[in-house]
Amino acid sequence: MKLRIRTILAIAMACMLSACLSVPALADESASQVASSDEYGGRETVSTDGMVPVSGSEVADGTYSILVETDTQMFNIIDCQLTVEDGVMSAVITLSGDGYRWVYMGTGEEAASSDASEYIEYVEDERGRYTYDIGEIESLNTAVKCCCYSKRREQWYDHDIIFVAGTLPTDALSPEAQQAVRDSSPLSGLPDGEYQIAVDVFGGDDTVENPAPLTIADGEATATLRFSSPNYESLTMTGETFEPVEVVDGSAVFEFPVKVFDSAIPVTFSSTASGEPQESNGSLSFHSGQVTDAEGNPVAAAEAAGAVDDGSAAAEAPVSDDSQPGRSVPIAAIVVVVLALCVVAGVVIFKRGSRAGEGGN
Repeated sequence: MKLRIRTILAIAMACMLSACLSVPALADESASQVASSDEYGGRETVSTDGMVPVSGSEVADGTYSILVETDTQMFNIIDCQLTVEDGVMSAVITLSGDGYRWVYMGTGEEAASSDASEYIEYVEDERGRYTYDIGEIESLNTAVKCCCYSKRREQWYDHDIIFVAGTLPTDALSPEAQQAVRDSSPLSGLPDGEYQIAVDVFGGDDTVENPAPLTIADGEATATLRFSSPNYESLTMTGETFEPVEVVDGSAVFEFPVKVFDSAIPVTFSSTASGEPQESNGSLSFHSGQVTDAEGNPVAAAEAAGAVDDGSAAAEAPVSDDSQPGRSVPIAAIVVVVLALCVVAGVVIFKRGSRAGEGGN
């Protein structure tokens, strides 16, 4: 009988030890599939400050190109087709590269614990670019969590993205939404006139005149970009392609409306510098805090709207979920519960065995 009791207790202890070791192991395996904050490189905090959420009921039915702001150029959405039908919005995004196998609408931790059938697989378009049908979008001008799975690193990377309503065609929005978008512009307080604005250009082979001329008319902003080369034949952004309005003094000059400030606007440059037209991806950023009048004097509206924007967005990584009491607490709780159950089971078995032994003696 004593041998039986020892055997039972040994089995109980083995189960307890196995449970204690296996639960953290499973948790570590899931956690290892999610990149830590120091594995992201440069990452910015996307902000919806001043933005008014826009629902599908405020957008006319149709399919539109829309800017999607992301927190890093490593997850660069160069095109997004937003489809609206009976107030329901859905989107297909196109990435600049081919390094991600899946996209998941949620956090990396949620993706790692989800079934693979919930992952969004890429589909190549006619140009070989990776597109992802991410399904329904609840609201524009709202930060949305998503993550992508790196083929090379075999890890999920968390991101925040914003579908910017102000980049939709004006007539696609309800009158109320149109007014809200105008009021939320950082330059909404500027009177009509001629100004200059600081601009950053990433990608392409040449520089632009900086600051760039900016015209405000009827509340709409139009920028003029003068490249240092005549080789640019087009710029494509948010679904629209712009050709030079003129080529003068060895400079290609473009004019186009600016619908978003202080964010990187994905741009496809088409250049004939090497003979045949070649396309390259880049971005433009217009800084609302660096607007001057025609004489170069800072304008009050820009000072109020842009505060002290110095033209270089700080690469501040959002607070990682690892720093929040979320991932470790459930694991600890599971371990405690398993330990308690094993101890209770061992005590009960021991008492029953002792009583049985006493009865037999």
